[in-house]
Amino acid sequence: MSEEQVRQAIRKDFPGAAARLTDAIHPSEKTTVLSLSVTDLLPHTGNARISYILGYRSKKLAQINIVWTSDGTDAGDETVVGIANSLRDYFATSNFKPDSVVVNHQLPAGGILVFRGSDAQNRTVLLILSGAAASARPEEKKARKMPPLSLELSYIEDAAHPDIFKISKGQF
Repeated sequence: MSEEQVRQAIRKDFPGAAARLTDAIHPSEKTTVLSLSVTDLLPHTGNARISYILGYRSKKLAQINIVWTSDGTDAGDETVVGIANSLRDYFATSNFKPDSVVVNHQLPAGGILVFRGSDAQNRTVLLILSGAAASARPEEKKARKMPPLSLELSYIEDAAHPDIFKISKGQF
């Protein structure tokens, strides 16, 4: 999809939020990012930030990121974890190449790779839970000043060959 096609789809899918659409150029990747916040993208999930990323060279839709962030309350954390579990279960029943699927993998910085999978066209779904550990007690979160719990869902057209700015060999 071109930028105009993405904008048309946003106006159709989110008519109330489309007026708040922002655009920016990513500082290092030089991609165009169209972003907006929507409420209850999935039922009873609160606010989500959706970013549509247009490739550096192609100027076509290359990736969509959706981010839910907890407000730091136990209920907010439970909502974010609930979204992660629901999406993991949904994607686990989808048609991804079996050798590409990873579920509930602990990441070094305390995050969790909730789900990763690629389809036959090598389009990738990535779901990462990060921030305050879901198992941490509220007093631990406050004592360590942990960042809020967040969940990022990414749909990536070609994760192995992203359409981003790169300094070519010999260019610098």
